[in-house]
Amino acid sequence: MDCFPVETWLHIVALACTDGGRTGRALSLVSRKMLSVVDPIRFRCVLLAHEDQLRAFSRVLGARDPSPTIHHLLIFVKKHSGGEAGVRDSTENFENSLHKIISVAAPTVQTLAVHGITNDLGLCNLVFPVLHDLAIDALPSNTASHASCFPSLRRLHISSHSRRRDFWADLARFAPALTHLRLSGLTQEASLSTFLRVLLKLPAERWSSNVVVAGADSMDDAGEECAPEDPAVAAAVARLPALRHVVVQPLRLEYEGWCGEGPFLHGLMKNGLQRIASACAQRQGTRNMYLLQDGPRYSLEDARRDWLDAVEGGEGPWAEGSDANART
Repeated sequence: MDCFPVETWLHIVALACTDGGRTGRALSLVSRKMLSVVDPIRFRCVLLAHEDQLRAFSRVLGARDPSPTIHHLLIFVKKHSGGEAGVRDSTENFENSLHKIISVAAPTVQTLAVHGITNDLGLCNLVFPVLHDLAIDALPSNTASHASCFPSLRRLHISSHSRRRDFWADLARFAPALTHLRLSGLTQEASLSTFLRVLLKLPAERWSSNVVVAGADSMDDAGEECAPEDPAVAAAVARLPALRHVVVQPLRLEYEGWCGEGPFLHGLMKNGLQRIASACAQRQGTRNMYLLQDGPRYSLEDARRDWLDAVEGGEGPWAEGSDANART
């Protein structure tokens, strides 16, 4: 180590420590001098994939003054309640640990992925001034309170998208400067095609009887009418002026045990998305939508892969077309 100046080692270590913490920990055990080089930057990229890791890292942060700088953070932890006495204390400790970590990260984090957390605690009453990439399971329950929390947010991935009243209006309040959006785990989302047609400025769909047909330039077919535009959707689109890149991935369904209209509605949603993807491929609209192959529910492996790709300057979960399908 004595052959190189500390500044050179700092640069090398900064490039190496982008795997979520494993390399930083290994380097810190090499020698005391290497520890002194690694320590200021070893927590710039942190991956927490287990409840015990989350609690331990919270304790580490509590023992450090000043707090370390965190640029990239992935939390994929599911709280295990257990159902025994003391569960309440355990849950409170878990939530306190989570909030402690995200509070420390908030001022400096640029890439944040939080999955498996069933409440909004991690994002409550915090401001993320430089966060540009965010991946979460669902929008927070009260988006109005988060309207000014993400001034730099440009790319958003919602990994467990489900039907929700006023979703598009909530999205516009949550991230008005959004440029990239990915929705995964789609099932029976009836309003998605309507939103995408308005957002992408695609020709209006025509419908006759119960059959929907892609937009046409004329009204030659008797009885055809233009599908009505939802004013609420149009208002939401108007509040998302920078959103030009949308990636959607339907959930791969196992139809065994499904009954009623579920499979039919899911197929109807996919049919609408396929028509929109075809129209985008023909450059009919002014923005882009990419339809990925049906996939399973978002997993830790998916999150780790996408997050590391984004950390290294790639497209992460917002990759388009064949590149994303190849990773599904």
